[in-house]
Amino acid sequence: MDYKAIKEEYQTTKTSFKKLATKYNIHYKQIEREAKKEGWIKYHPKATITAPIEQPTISKDIKIDTQTPTNDIKELLKGYYSPVDNIMLELLMDTYVSYQELKREVSNEGRILKSQKGGTYYNPKYSALQMEKMNLIKIQKELGITVAQRIKLKLDLESDEKQQSIFDFSKFIMEDIDV
Repeated sequence: MDYKAIKEEYQTTKTSFKKLATKYNIHYKQIEREAKKEGWIKYHPKATITAPIEQPTISKDIKIDTQTPTNDIKELLKGYYSPVDNIMLELLMDTYVSYQELKREVSNEGRILKSQKGGTYYNPKYSALQMEKMNLIKIQKELGITVAQRIKLKLDLESDEKQQSIFDFSKFIMEDIDV
């Protein structure tokens, strides 16, 4: 399909998707999908550009430290950490970096944005930020490094006492009973 010609006509005339679909013998939904995917701009004869639209920029010079948290996690897990966990730890750090970048962008842009028609809507990056937050929690649970699991792990690491089995306990009880 010659989408280039359809795009040209769509952007330079007032022709609708349905009229273009009839002319080019294609379903109008296919044209809509292509236009959405490629970001076609509808022809508006009275539209004028008053100023370029400025996109918020994030400095790519800012580096997010992943080595310190990685080392901290390995130290926290000590004997429970295995090289097999490297994949999950790498995934955690990638998600952490993505979360930090999105957090910075949402902080600069705001959670709620204004549309060109005067309405408001949630910043899509805010939704992505919330998804990354949930992903971080899931990965932390998988690695066993949530707050609750760290407390349990700390207790396990601090207890040097040998765990007694139920048989040891019953033997201890039976010694005190005269039969």
